[in-house]
Amino acid sequence: LADGRVLFTGGLATSGQPTSAAALFDPTSGTTQVLAMQHARAGHGATLLTNGRVLITGGFASFDLTDPLALLQGIQNTTELFEPASSSFLTGPNLLEARALHTSTAVSSGNVLIAGGLSLLPIVNIPIVSATAYEYSATLNTFGFPRFMGQARLLHSAVRLANGKVLVVGGLGLDLTAFLASGDLTQLGVSTHADGELYTPGLFGSFASAGALGEGRAGAGIAALPG
Repeated sequence: LADGRVLFTGGLATSGQPTSAAALFDPTSGTTQVLAMQHARAGHGATLLTNGRVLITGGFASFDLTDPLALLQGIQNTTELFEPASSSFLTGPNLLEARALHTSTAVSSGNVLIAGGLSLLPIVNIPIVSATAYEYSATLNTFGFPRFMGQARLLHSAVRLANGKVLVVGGLGLDLTAFLASGDLTQLGVSTHADGELYTPGLFGSFASAGALGEGRAGAGIAALPG
């Protein structure tokens, strides 16, 4: 946080299920304050805003690998905002698409880019890998128009560069067709992406190709270096 404290939110508890538990660690005093979010979440996003709040987005509401369809249909579209002044969680605007295992990246305007992840087709609630992204405006407390990536991806990596653009790279692609027909997890078609994309922020922000990695990868760590 802006004052040096560290906020921890959700994740899988010892029960194996997503938790609403949160904690606020103060490195100056060495103390930890126990808090609770409005919703249990795992595989969600959390990003510090320029106004000092933290935007928390999406995630799984339940986690049961023995019932993968229920797991996928438990993806959330809710968001909440952590207010450090009162150490409380406030209701945020709903995502236009439910998603989990997405990226959440602060951009230079103070907005946040929410990109990719597992999602659900509206109304029919069929799980898909998302190729869309949205910019959250902290000023308006809303999500803007959808932006479209070149690849649908989840468990990818994203980082803001010094020029203000966001590099989105790697991730997984899933073919869910056979799995949805059979309910058998072994029928999932899994692929890794080696390509990267650059997002230029703005009212009509867009993605452009950024070349490729030497090999496909998902869940990779990524950091912008000086210069």
